[in-house]
Formats: sequence, structure tokens, C-alpha cells
Amino acid sequence: MRTGLRRHSSDFYTAICVSKELFNISFHYFETLPKGKVRETKFEKNPPDFPKMVAATTTLVLAIELMFKALSLTANGTAADTHDLTRLFKDLPLALKTDIQKIYSSLFNDIPEKAVTKYTFHIAPSHIKPTTEDLNSLDAIPDPKDDVLALLTLERHAFVTWRYLHEKAKPTGVFGILIHFNHLIMLYRAIEQHTVVKSLMQKRT
Repeated sequence: MRTGLRRHSSDFYTAICVSKELFNISFHYFETLPKGKVRETKFEKNPPDFPKMVAATTTLVLAIELMFKALSLTANGTAADTHDLTRLFKDLPLALKTDIQKIYSSLFNDIPEKAVTKYTFHIAPSHIKPTTEDLNSLDAIPDPKDDVLALLTLERHAFVTWRYLHEKAKPTGVFGILIHFNHLIMLYRAIEQHTVVKSLMQKRT
């Protein structure tokens, strides 16, 4: 999927509209999934929530990517041809990044810790049983909490990783992956609430 953009009269508007639709799809799937800290293991057969989680994650991170690209188009006149969320965020002007961080922190700090949902999956061939060490390996990853850059550093390649998650099974070992879902939803909400995004949408309505 090629998503590099250059400023045309409708590029930023199209990017935002597509982003909103992707977010709505992701949130629909998210509403059907268990909440809290969820751990699942995928063997030959998918656990029941696995396909929904892949769909929810890929659409959510692509929605964030397109929001960043719309903002970059507006501020810089161009947007990088990449799925790397960290690079796209860093490409934004300092004032935009600072505003997004402030809105995100406010949203994040308004929810109780027990309501924060993150998903951990371990993918393994059917003949390999994950060890306790395997299952606990992702617990050492620090919680990004209300730090946007820390979150994006952890999830910078989430679109590519989750899109090809079915290819990650190792014939001789266990592949583990974690997604901070609530954090990403709140980041999307923070971008959506930014005055630049609201202004861009109002100009077309």
C-alpha cells in the first residue's frame, strides 16, 4: 500500500475522511473484544479473538498514520511515504507535536488504570508449548503511559507487523507481540480533537 502524499486541494481532506472510517471499523472490532490485560496463544487454530484483533489493530494504526500524513500535508506540503509512525510524528512541526501531547496526556489521565487494555499474543507451532519465560517475555516492555513518543516508538511498525502476523510463526520457537490498544485509541482521539484537524474538516462542510 502506497500512502505517500503531496498537497493537492483534496488530499488532506481525503486522508482525514479515510482515517475516520478506518477508526470506526477498528473501534467496532475493539468493542467486541475482551478488555483489560489480555494474553492469548495462537497454535494451529486461531483463538476466537485473534482475527478481530488483527483487523482492529491494522485499521487503527493505519488511521493514525493517515491523520499524521494529513497534518504533515497541511504544515509541510508533503508527507513521507512510510508506515513508520515515529518518523511521521517527528516530521510534524514542534507546535503540532506539543499540542497533540497535551491533549493525549489529558485524555489518558482521565481513565482509571484498570480500564487500560493491552493485548499480548504468542504465536507458536502446535508442537511447541510456550514456556513461562516465553509468556512473561513481553511483561518487561515499559508502559508508555501518557508519553506519545514512547508509545509510537513501541508501535512504530505496528501496521506492517500486524498485517503480516500470520507469517510470524517460527518453526522452532515462539513469537510474541504486544499492542497498547487503549493508548492508540486515545492518541487517535487526541489528533482528531486538534484544532487544525477540526479546521480542515469545517472548511469542507
